[in-house]
Amino acid sequence: MRSLMMAALILLAASPLHAQDALPQFVFDGHHIGEARPTPEPREQCKGPGGEHPLMVCLRENLDGVHLDAGYNYSSQGNLVGVGALTDSSEFKPLLTALTKRYGEPKARRSGTGHDYVQWRFREGKLHLTRTGDLVVLRFAPSA
Repeated sequence: MRSLMMAALILLAASPLHAQDALPQFVFDGHHIGEARPTPEPREQCKGPGGEHPLMVCLRENLDGVHLDAGYNYSSQGNLVGVGALTDSSEFKPLLTALTKRYGEPKARRSGTGHDYVQWRFREGKLHLTRTGDLVVLRFAPSA
């Protein structure tokens, strides 16, 4: 009986881990979480969330026709740990279409007056797309 209970506990603990492994890997415009910081590093004024930051490389990106000010966050060891981007609210629907084409249907979606929220899940974390007023924020948050 004890062996049966132990086997059940192992299966219960393994299920979430297996589900996490079944999620896709996050890639944004060719950049993978965990990759090394590019050298030479592109230098542009940072306009992304958090302002100018010593561990962020900021670029102007074009994602399927949607123009974004993107920031790539790197750890002190030089590995990519997060991505953030800003654009105008008029780009929300085209950006949602582009991201859905790349990552599939979102796992969460909420809409209300003046705001929208969409989320995709990946092995490394979650991608959040938020529209509030005139601003659209795209943010990849690593799993804790």
